[in-house]
Amino acid sequence: MSQEYSYGERIHFLLVHMMQMELLLVLLGTAVAAWLLAIALRKKNARLAEQLLSRKIAILYAGLLVLIWLSGHLAR
Repeated sequence: MSQEYSYGERIHFLLVHMMQMELLLVLLGTAVAAWLLAIALRKKNARLAEQLLSRKIAILYAGLLVLIWLSGHLAR
């Protein structure tokens, strides 16, 4: 007899059992790289829109990193 799992149960399993440290490191590296890109663009007097986009991307990846890390630890 096969058991059907809900979408939430599948996500919970993936977060708790399959979350790898490499994913967190990649998100951290991407956030740092985007933030450093924003600093470099500011020094080169690039367009303000490009600087802001790079900062928003860095904040997005950092937030995603924290969200995944917290949900993985709180779900255990």
